[in-house]
Parts: sequence; C-alpha cells; structure tokens
Amino acid sequence: MKILTQEAEEQFLPDGGHYERSPMYHSICLEDCLDVLNLMKANPNVVSQEVVSRLTEKANRALDFLHDVCLPDGEIPLFNDSAFGIAPAPSRLVDYARRVSGYERTSPSPNLIVIEKTESGYYGIRSGGDMMILDCGGVGPDYQPGHAHCDTLSYELALDGQRVIVDSGVYDYEAGSCRRYARSTKGHNTVSVDGQEQSEIWGVFRVARRAYPIGAVIAKLSGDRVRFEGAHDGFSRLPGRIIHRRVIDYDGRGVWTVLDKLTGMGNHHAESYIHLHPDFSARNGRDCIEILTKDGKTIGRLEVIGNASISFESRQYFPEFGIEHKNEVIVLSCFGRLPLEFGYRIIKEP
Repeated sequence: MKILTQEAEEQFLPDGGHYERSPMYHSICLEDCLDVLNLMKANPNVVSQEVVSRLTEKANRALDFLHDVCLPDGEIPLFNDSAFGIAPAPSRLVDYARRVSGYERTSPSPNLIVIEKTESGYYGIRSGGDMMILDCGGVGPDYQPGHAHCDTLSYELALDGQRVIVDSGVYDYEAGSCRRYARSTKGHNTVSVDGQEQSEIWGVFRVARRAYPIGAVIAKLSGDRVRFEGAHDGFSRLPGRIIHRRVIDYDGRGVWTVLDKLTGMGNHHAESYIHLHPDFSARNGRDCIEILTKDGKTIGRLEVIGNASISFESRQYFPEFGIEHKNEVIVLSCFGRLPLEFGYRIIKEP
C-alpha cells in the first residue's frame, strides 16, 4: 500500500496526466488504478477509507484528463509511444470507472473549449467536431524518457470529427528504421533544423540531450479566437544556440494559423512537416495546397506564410503496433540567416 500510494502521487501529475506523457500508457496505468479500486471496494475492511478516497481522486483526475485530450473520434492522441488497440478505449475506461466509483462526465460541449494541461504540457482547442491538440511538455521523467518522441510543439488536427493531420504513432519496440522514424522529428508535425533532431534519440528507449519547453500559454481572445504560444530549447546545442518558438492562432471560424520562428545566430536550414491521415491527400492548387478526401472532395486549403518552398513526401503512419500505412507529408523548407519566420494557414472548407 505504501508503494501504491507513493507511485500514484508521483506518476499522476496534478493535471491528471501520466508522467511519461504517453496517452496510451496513461490509459494502461489508469486501468490498473481502477482495478485496484475495484479490489478495495470489494474488500472494504482491508484498507482505510482515506486511501480509497485518495486513489479515487487520482483516478477521477486521470479520467478528466483523458476526456479532455481525446479527439472527436473518441480516441487518444498518438503522442510519444502511443498506438490504438493496446490500452482499453477511453469509452471502456469511463464505463469501468462508472461501475467502480460512480464516475460521471458530461458530453463535450459544442461550444469553444480551451484545454490547458500545464504539468503534462498538453494544450488544445475544440470547437464542435474540430479540434487541435498540441504537445509542449517535457519528454517524460528525466530518469525515464524511454517512451519519448521528438514531438515537442507537434499537434494533431481533426476537422468535422475526422483526423486530418496526424502523429505518426508507433510501429514496434525493435531497433530498426520504423522505430527510428516514429521517434524522429521528421515523424511529427513540427520543425527540424539542419536535419538534426529536437532531442538526441538513440537506441530503442534512450534519449540523451533533450528538448525542454520554455514556457507555454494558451488563451481565449475576443470572440472565439484562441492563441497558443510555446517554445523549446532542443536546438540550442547546435551552432547559433537556436530556439524554436511556435504560435498557433485559431480564428473561431475554421482557420488555423501556424507560425514558426527560429532565433539565434548564423545561417540555417529549417523544415516543417505536416502529416496527413492516409484518408487524405494533397495537391497544388491556385496559390495554395488543397487537402482532398479519397473521392476528390476538398476539405481544406493550406496557404504558406513566408518564404518557404513546398514539397510532398510519401511516409509511414503507424496507428497500431505492427500496422503500417502510407501517408502523404507536406514539407515546407527555408534557408537563411536567423531569425527565420515561416509557417502556414489551414482553412477549413465550409
């Protein structure tokens, strides 16, 4: 019981998130917590009510966290080592918690919701079936970053309930190209500098010098406008001591503006990656990039901000362990003397 209570305090952060910053492991550990509560309630004379109440509070906060960060399809974001089909689905965990402790959570509001999970570093904007969830947290506990990916300032975006821009997920835990790619900066919707990683990922579960967030804030502005701003120091080890800062504006009407700024010294090459779900593709349109469904319907447009060239790459999407799909990645590239500023605007079709 002493170990259990100590680990519950350490592993579940004040905002309810699990300290490894993996929604999949969050769900696994939450199920473990609910199993223990189930045993405690079935044997009421074994442990004190104080311990039961403390663990119930931890579980409820973890359930609230999961409820808030899941996308409109009801599934977890695939940040860090996360994949579908390993942990119980969020809806099953809620049903289990309802039976064990009477947990209840209302359905998501159709109105604008701003999500701020400061300790975990997850931030989000939800408006009906549209949602963006961002990662601007640490890679995990400093003494156990084995499930970390180079996904600082990355995000997933759903439009009308469907994931359109996705995290690459995770294919396996074996040394090889799939594991390297899934953890790499290129495997996420963020920026690389001079072909280097945000964090020095090596081995299968190793991280050396790593990106630390430098503040993050999200705020609702006038009307339904929302602004997120965050930065990290993962490239400060490179010549020029580079800092990556990202600002995301949502106008409340289906326009998402992503602006990246690199500060420091010297000339550098930067690339920004935008990973499309396999159900969508991209093509050059008139003064924009069109995002298309499989039947050719345009669901959104991407407009480049700043002096960046555009290319398209075929990459890999790993929504489940051992499952690989081909997907399209839009790459924005620019080169110049710092500070460099470039980005894009995603405009949802009405």
